[in-house]
Amino acid sequence: MWWVQAECLLSALLMFRRTGDERYRGAFELTLGWIAELQADDAGGDWHATVDRNGVPSGDKSGPWKDPYHQGRAVLDCLELLGASAD
Repeated sequence: MWWVQAECLLSALLMFRRTGDERYRGAFELTLGWIAELQADDAGGDWHATVDRNGVPSGDKSGPWKDPYHQGRAVLDCLELLGASAD
């Protein structure tokens, strides 16, 4: 489910930044990889709502909570955190 990945992405990065624990960095990287490989639709834009156990995406790719809140906020906050770590 798309919102789980969005919230995991942000929370794992926040925990890594706060604790320095490499397990959180690993969780962030694995989640980002999942999103890039299975959830994101590079050709059509947006993230698929769900991905089944066989890796088949389905469902709506947009909605009032999806893009502007969970997904958009998570991605923008991650970019800000990653930019801050480059400073």
